[in-house]
Amino acid sequence: LLVALRNYRTHGQSAVLEALLLIDPSSHKLLLDILANPGDARRNDLLKRVQHTEQPEVVPFLIKMSRDLRERLREEGAQLLEARRQDPSFHKALVHFFERAPGKYLQRLASECESIPWWPRDLSLAPPALQHHLVGFLREAPKLPLSDRVSKLTALLALPDAGVRAQAALMLSELRDP
Repeated sequence: LLVALRNYRTHGQSAVLEALLLIDPSSHKLLLDILANPGDARRNDLLKRVQHTEQPEVVPFLIKMSRDLRERLREEGAQLLEARRQDPSFHKALVHFFERAPGKYLQRLASECESIPWWPRDLSLAPPALQHHLVGFLREAPKLPLSDRVSKLTALLALPDAGVRAQAALMLSELRDP
C-alpha cells in the first residue's frame, strides 16, 4: 500500500488512501501529513474519503486529526467531526470505536478533552449503546467545562433509555455535590 501511495500521481486510485486509513492505523501519521500539506495532490481525495466513509476505523483517525498539534489540521478535524454529528452511520462508527478502543485510551482521551466536536447533534437519533458510552465518557472528562458537562447530561436525561437517564442523573448529582 505504501508503494501504491508513493506512486499515487501515476495511478490516482483514491481507494489506496482509504485502504491505508481503514487497514493500517500506523499510517495515520503519514495521512495526517498529506492533509497538512495543501499542495499535496492526494489531499483532496483523502478528505473526500474521510468525509464520506461509513467505516468505523475513520473515528480514531478523525479524533487524531482534531487533536493534531498543527492548528489548521486540528481545526479541519474538528469541522469534519462536527459535520458528521448527525449522521446515523457515524453514530454506529462511534459505537464501534467505544466498544473496540482500549479502556486506558478512552480514559486518556476523555481526561484530555476540552471539547467534544463529535457529540451527536440529536441524541435521540444515537443508538442506546452510544448514549451509554457518552455518559461514561463525560464521567472521565474533567477538563470539559462544567457547563458543557451539565448541559450534555441534562440532554441525556430526556432520552427514553432508563439506564442512560439513571447514569446521567447520578452524574449530575455528583457534579452538584462533589
